[in-house]
Amino acid sequence: MNNVSGVVEPGFSAGAITVNGAYTQGMAGKIEIEIGGLTPMTEHDQLNVSGVATLLGNIDVSLINGFVPAVGDTFDVVTFTSRAGAQPIVDIVGLPASLEMLVHFLPTMVRLEFSAIAGSADCNGDAAIDLLDAAAFAECMNGPSKLVDPPPIGTDCRCADVDFDDDVDLMDAARILNVFGAE
Repeated sequence: MNNVSGVVEPGFSAGAITVNGAYTQGMAGKIEIEIGGLTPMTEHDQLNVSGVATLLGNIDVSLINGFVPAVGDTFDVVTFTSRAGAQPIVDIVGLPASLEMLVHFLPTMVRLEFSAIAGSADCNGDAAIDLLDAAAFAECMNGPSKLVDPPPIGTDCRCADVDFDDDVDLMDAARILNVFGAE
């Protein structure tokens, strides 16, 4: 299937399209993905390619049905046997300011992961800095000292790096304690 300049929408609301063989998307082509829950094909769109996917152009993501992803939620939105070409531009509309979308171009899929904004101290992405975030911060203090970008899936501690020095350490802890009024 060749998508030179068209729009591929895997479903009306959420759904899926399977392409038997190769899928080629040109620079003017677009895939529109809707996310309304965690279940592929019934709550979020998925494009499944049984061959090589050449993904240029854009992948546009929108949230539907009032759904707001939680920190750590992942969505495999395009699957394939292998990928060729450059990475497409991936955009999202409707994402709360406390969250960001990470795009992982893996060997057999494009995976979207939702994370708290780096350095925000709002580690669970609920737009409030509270004891739940303190617990997440404590977990980050026990993890690797150096942060990598993008982080390994499911291990994003960038929200706890409140001094933006690429690690989670006692300097970050001091700043977090100030939020809670400790000295």
